[in-house]
Amino acid sequence: MEKEKQRFDLLDFLLTGGVSSNSYKQLKNIIDETNRSMIMGLGAVTTIIGIALMIYSVIVSAMHGKELFYFILTAGGLIMLLVSNIYLAGSQKLVIPFLYLSITFELVFGMFLSLNVPGMPGVTICLMLTVLPFTMLDKPWRILSYVLGVNIIYLLLVNTLKDPAILHLEIANVLAVFLIDISFVPFMYRVRLHAFEMNRTLELERDTDSLTKVHNKISSEKLISDYLSGKNIPDSAFLMIDIDNFKSINDTYGHATGDKVLTSISHVISNCCRKTDIIGRFGGDEFILLLPGIGNTIAAQKKAGEIVETVRRQFITPDDRDDELIKITVSIGVALYPQDGSNCDELLKSADNALYKVKAREKNGYALY
Repeated sequence: MEKEKQRFDLLDFLLTGGVSSNSYKQLKNIIDETNRSMIMGLGAVTTIIGIALMIYSVIVSAMHGKELFYFILTAGGLIMLLVSNIYLAGSQKLVIPFLYLSITFELVFGMFLSLNVPGMPGVTICLMLTVLPFTMLDKPWRILSYVLGVNIIYLLLVNTLKDPAILHLEIANVLAVFLIDISFVPFMYRVRLHAFEMNRTLELERDTDSLTKVHNKISSEKLISDYLSGKNIPDSAFLMIDIDNFKSINDTYGHATGDKVLTSISHVISNCCRKTDIIGRFGGDEFILLLPGIGNTIAAQKKAGEIVETVRRQFITPDDRDDELIKITVSIGVALYPQDGSNCDELLKSADNALYKVKAREKNGYALY
């Protein structure tokens, strides 16, 4: 059993830097966002190098007439990088492929500089192959496979274009570089991935209400504001949910029972919602909820009614009173985006006005603004 555990850990170490596949999936968006920033930096560096090499190629071509092919290659690569950097890097699915594309052209430049001097070992390309893994954040086996492929291509070009007398030195250099990468890539990746995981945990703790485990007031308002400030936002519903007679529950049964009620309500709301919905604890006994894409009156009323009815079926047993059940109900104010508000503050005000209507009558229900 222990051996199986060790084999599984080793596999995880090679595939995902020592974290579980589930952890890797949870961190994927953060990794892609980090790679996105890296891509912009690599695009800028590659552009500068490409321009310098194009100028160099023009000079060499004019003097010797032998490097025009490389000028065309560099110009084409530079154009591809610029177009990709502008149009492709915005897509999360293309973040890592574009990272490989950028580094591939960097390595092409390095190969050219090394192959251009037949009698000199490829210090440039070996240096780039050593540094390469430390600029990337992808699964270790992918990085190592990529580096191995580049090494093989480079040695084939060395065997064809460079002085045979230094072939053994080039092979030794490439082998040393690959062994360094094998030694450091999984370890480096593990350290970086665990740093992401720790930062993510700290961010979640900062943005999460410690009792109900939904977003806190500041975090939920920010998420809603950021969402509504985007482009092509679909019509959506905004709900303000208030627990009826919560102060009376606290006064009668104590704060421990009040905490039970809050936890129960947060579970009900979460179970009634999708992963794309934004749930937050807005105040002591209030929750807010944004439902993207649920923008018509009928759908919003249906969701509000579902929450009211589900809560109505909940009962809480106070501490030390096993024979007594507390019935819980909620009141909900509903506002619709964009007709009742175009931002978070306006929707809060509209939903609060709708909530006041419910509170002014029998409670235990919902009302539209």
